[in-house]
This record gives sequence, structure tokens and C-alpha cells, in this order.
Amino acid sequence: MAEGKTLQDVSSDENLLLEDLESYWDELSARLTVSRMVSDSIIRGMVNAISQEAAESISSKEEEIARLMARLQVYESGRLTDGKPELKSSPVSQFRSGCLLSGCLQIDAEAHLQILKIGIKAMRCSNSCGTTSLSSNEFNVLNQGVNPKVLMKMDEAVDALRVLLPRLCEHPGGKISLLEDALLEQQSQWDFERELGSIVLGNFLRDLQEERRIRLCRQTSISDIQNEHRLENIILLMGSIQELDSISKSILRDISKRKGNLSWNNHGISSSHREGDGLTSTMDSENGIAEIAGSPLAPQITKDELVSYYRNEINRIKRQLESSLHEKTEELFRLKREFLREKGSFYRKRDEDVNTLKNKFPDIILKLDKIPLEIEEHFTDQAGRDEHRLGRVSPTAALMHEEEITTSSEILSLLESLEKKSKFLSEVESRLDEQKGRLDRVLDEFNLLMNRACEQEKLMSLGARLDEALHQIHEHDAKLRELNQKLVGVSNDLKEAEKEKANLREIIRNNERKMVSAAERADAQGGQMESIIKFVQESSESVAEFQSSVLANIQITNSRLERLHHELDDLVKEVDELKRRESWYRRKLEIRSFDLQKAETEVDVLGDEVDTLLDILEKIYVALDYYSPVVETLKLVRRKLKETPSRDRHNNLT
Repeated sequence: MAEGKTLQDVSSDENLLLEDLESYWDELSARLTVSRMVSDSIIRGMVNAISQEAAESISSKEEEIARLMARLQVYESGRLTDGKPELKSSPVSQFRSGCLLSGCLQIDAEAHLQILKIGIKAMRCSNSCGTTSLSSNEFNVLNQGVNPKVLMKMDEAVDALRVLLPRLCEHPGGKISLLEDALLEQQSQWDFERELGSIVLGNFLRDLQEERRIRLCRQTSISDIQNEHRLENIILLMGSIQELDSISKSILRDISKRKGNLSWNNHGISSSHREGDGLTSTMDSENGIAEIAGSPLAPQITKDELVSYYRNEINRIKRQLESSLHEKTEELFRLKREFLREKGSFYRKRDEDVNTLKNKFPDIILKLDKIPLEIEEHFTDQAGRDEHRLGRVSPTAALMHEEEITTSSEILSLLESLEKKSKFLSEVESRLDEQKGRLDRVLDEFNLLMNRACEQEKLMSLGARLDEALHQIHEHDAKLRELNQKLVGVSNDLKEAEKEKANLREIIRNNERKMVSAAERADAQGGQMESIIKFVQESSESVAEFQSSVLANIQITNSRLERLHHELDDLVKEVDELKRRESWYRRKLEIRSFDLQKAETEVDVLGDEVDTLLDILEKIYVALDYYSPVVETLKLVRRKLKETPSRDRHNNLT
């Protein structure tokens, strides 16, 4: 019993687990479908947003390309439009402005170089004093001589050239680099747009392929389920047909035996032919059904056509079976009569077998009736499910169809725009190649100009060196004059020096005599120095002793100071406590003074109130004196009352 309970519990637990798993899988499938739909909608939104952004970027790029084309046309024509200046950001306009500036700078440099050449020639002519190969300007400069104004002009020209040459070197190079950077940036942007478009199209096409694959899988699964159901029905039909075949064979055997016994050959042969015809017809119908079920055109036939076809076939088989049964029953009754006449009870067992066979026929007919009913139920359920699914899927399918149409149109438009852009890019690349050729030419011209500028720099450096050499020559002449003057002065000084030498010799002799006497004195002073050194050593020892004693005294004083410091710390703490008490007392005094001030103010307020009340009383008394004669009586009463207590006091005292 316990084992049976445990088995029941295990089976119930297994059933519960299976139910939970089925519910879990159903929930998972529902959530997966929802998540798939959500992800599809999100992907579509992302694709739409990306396509919108791509369209906006493409439109902006097309506008920029149109602007660049207009600027290229202006550059090719070489005309500047009035009232429409080029933008600073365009590299072509910057390059053109750079070319204009380089031309202006070149003109200025040539003018300054001509001025320098004229000045150098004038300087050379002034040095060589020849005027045969001079022009009018050079002759005028020569007539003016080497004026400081001319030198100032030459210096200014040199400074201007120094400023202009780096600008000439830097300006075109910078503009060319700007143009190359702009071209590279534009090319990178176009490449990025191409890659982005290809990625978007690839993702979109992959999504479409996945959706189509999923739909095909669903359709194939549905068709497989339908084919399985049809095969089951066909198997049932084949089983029923085999049973009927076995029954008919057994009946035919009995009939043939009886015909052999009763020599009814002709009748048996005709009935066997009929039975064979019926069986062949049934087999042909079965083969036709099997062929239709197994044919590749079965999925293409609609459900209603299949149902009607199966009904017709089943009805035809029923009719054939009923007719064959009717014929066989008639034959059996005929044979019974004849056999009963001849043998009697010999064939009662056969009658029982025939009755059993008769009982089997309704079961087979019921099975055959159940098959079309099951087919109808299956197809009605399938139709309801399909209608429900179509009711769910029809709006989504319509939306998907519309989205497919729109996406296909968008893809075509994008492809057309990409083709146009590729053509435009090829045109732009050809134009850029032409511009590169022009830029190469300009660079060659610029290199020639740079070579000329280098030659001019060399000439300038030679002129500067010549100027420096001339300046150095003038300086050397002035130095020679100064040196000649110095030589004259030095010769005079030498004469005086010879005289002084004679005087110095006499002085040296006198000094030598003095030195001898001084050496003797030094020997005497050496003994004195030794005595002084001894004294210094003794004094240093005494100083060291004094220093040690001073250090000992300092240590003693430091120890005393530390003691005093500790004592003073205690005193400082006491002083801090006294200060705290003082602050506390001050606070108390302030609080009390504040309270007294409050009390004074309250007293003042009360005094003011008393004064007001007294004024009111005086007014009341005045009114009473004026309006009522009873006041006099009251005064008398008051006097009497005052007199009575005074009398009582007097009496008490007495």
C-alpha cells in the first residue's frame, strides 16, 4: 500500500511538473513572440531614424557640394562676384586670396630689391669713383653721395624684405595644406556615408530575409501537421479496407466451397466476378485517395475541396459496400434455402459466422462515418484557428506589406541616390584631379619664386656683407689714425720714461740699502713675533677655559629657566582660570544690569501709567466738584472719618 501511494504521489508530481513545464513553455513562447515583435518595431524605428539622419546628412552634403561646385566655377572663370564674397571656410577661396597676397608680396619684394640694387651700385661707384655705366637714378644717388638717408632707406628695405620673405614662404604652403586637409576630410565623410549606407542596407536586407525564413518555417510546420493528420485518416481507411477485404475473401471461400458441393459454378463465377469488380473498384478508389494524399499537389488544394472530395469518396464506398452486401445477403438467403433443403442443420454454424460478419459490417460503417466527421471537425477547428490567427495577423501582415513596399521604394531611391552620388563623386574627383594639376603648376611657379627669393636673399646677404666690410674699412681707418696719434704720444712717453728710469735706479739703490737695514730689523722682529705667538697660544687656552665655564653657566641658567617655565605654566593656568571667572562675573553683571534696565523701564512705564491715572482722578474730582454738591458732604464725612481714627489713637495712647 505504501509503495502504491508513493507511486501515485510520484506520478501526480510528474503530472504537475509536466503541466508546469507546458505552462512555462507557453509563457516563454508568448513572451518570445512579444519580444520579437517589440524588437522588430524597435529595429524598424531605428532604421527609420537612421534613414532620416542619412537623408538629412545627404541633403546637407548635397548643399555643400553645390556650394563647392559654384565656387569651383568661380575659380575656373577667375571672376569675383560683386556683393557675394566667398566664405572664409572654403579652402579654394583661401587659396585664391593667398595667391593674390603672394603676388602683392612679390611685387613689394621686387621693389625693395630694386632699391637695394641701386644703393649697392651707388656704394660701389662711390668706392671705385667710376660713373660710366650708371643710370639716371644711380647717377642721382652718386651725386648725393653716401648720405645717411640712403643708408636708412636701404636698412628699411632690408627689414621689409626680412618680414616679407617668411610670409612668402609660409602663405602658399599653409593654403595648400588647408586645401589638402579639406579634400581629405570631404573624402573621409563620403567614405563614411558609403559605409553607413551599406551597413543600413545590409541590416535591413538581413531582417527581411529572417522574417521570410520564419514565415516559411511556420507555413511548412502547418503543412506538415496537416499532412500527418491526413496520413492518419488514410491509415484508418486502409485498415477498414483490409478488414473488408478479409471478410470478402472468407465469404468467397465459403461460396466457392458451397458451389463445389452444389455444382453451381456459373452462378459462383458471376458472383465472384462481381465481387472482384467491387473489390477492384474499392481498391481503385483507395489507390486514388492514396495517390491524391501522396501527390505533391495536395498542399495546393484548398480545405473545402479536400473535405468535399473525401465526403464523395466515402459516400461512394458506402454505396458500393451496401450494394455488395445486398447482393451477398440475397445470395446467402438463396443458398440457405437450398442448403436447408439438402442438409438442414449442417450450415447453422456458417449462419452464425455470417451473422458475426453482418455484425462486423456496421462497426466498419461507423468507423467510415467517423472519419469524415473527424475530418470536418479538424478542418473546422483548423479554419477557426486560422481565422483567429488571420484576425491577429491581418493588421500586422498589412503593415508588414506596407512597410515592405515602403522599404523597397526607399531602397530603390537610396540606390538611385547612391548611383547619382557615385557619378557626382567621380565628376568631383576628375575636377579635383584637374585642380591638383593646377595646384602642381602653381607649386612649380611657387618653387621658381622661392628659388628667385633665395637668390635675392643671397644678394641681400652679399650686400649686407659688403656694407659690413665698408663699415669695417671706415672703422679701421679711424683706428689707424688713432693709433698714429697714440704712437706719437707713446714716443714722448718713452723719453720721459727713460728719464724716470734713471731716477728710479737711484731710488732702487737707496731702497736696497734700506732693505738691508730692514732685514736686520726683521730678524729682531722675528724674536718679538715668537713671543707674541706664545702669548696668543696662552690667551687661546684661557679663552677655551672661559668658554667652557660660560657653557656650564649657560646650562645652569637653561635648567633654571626650564624650572621657571614650568612654574610659570602653573601660574598661566591660574591666570586663565581667573580670566574665565572674570568673564563669568562680567556676564553675570551684564545680565543683572540688563535686568535692572528692564526693571527701570518697567518702573518708568508704571510711573507713566500712575501719572495718567492721577490725571484721570484729578479730572474726575474736578467733574465731581463741578457737577455734584454731594462732594462737600463727602469731604465732611472724610474729615470725620479722619478725625475718628485720630481720636481712637489718642485714646489708645492715653
